[in-house]
Amino acid sequence: MGLRRHVLNIGTLIGIIIFIAITIHFPICLWAKTDVFHIHFLRSNDVVSKLSFAIAILLLVIGGIIGAIAHQAFNRAHTEYNKIKYIEKSGVYKLVRHPFYLSMILIFITFVLLFKSYILLAACIASSLILVVEAQKEEKALIEKFGKEYLDYRKITGGFFPKIIRK
Repeated sequence: MGLRRHVLNIGTLIGIIIFIAITIHFPICLWAKTDVFHIHFLRSNDVVSKLSFAIAILLLVIGGIIGAIAHQAFNRAHTEYNKIKYIEKSGVYKLVRHPFYLSMILIFITFVLLFKSYILLAACIASSLILVVEAQKEEKALIEKFGKEYLDYRKITGGFFPKIIRK
C-alpha cells in the first residue's frame, strides 16, 4: 500500500472516530440533559469558558493554516502516487517533520475546547495516538529511502513540536 493511500485510510479512520464521538456527545450531553461527560473545569466560570473558546479559535486558525501550507508542500514533494522526490525542509517543514499531523491534532484540541466534552477528549487522544504511530511508520520508510539525509534532518527538526535545543 502506498504512502499517500495509507494516509487517506488513516484520515478516514480518524474522521470516523471524531464523527462518532460528536454523534455520541450531542444526544448524551444535550438531549439526555446530563453533565456527566462535560469537562467541568472548562465550564467552571465565565472567564475560563471564554478563554477556552478563544484558545480553541486560535488553535483552529493556526491548525488550518499549518495544514494548508503542509498539504501544498507535501504535493510539491510528490511527483506521482507514492513517489517522493525529495525531503521537504523549508517552510513549516523547517520547524517540524509532521506539520499536517500537528494541524490535525490542533483541530482535535479545538473540538475538545469548544464542546468541553470527555467523549471528544477521548477521541482526540485516540486520534492523536494513531497519528503518532503513523508518523513513526512514515519515518521508517523515509529513513529507508533517504538514509543519512533524513537522519540529519531528524536531528535538527522536531517531530510535532519545534526543537528548542538542536543536537
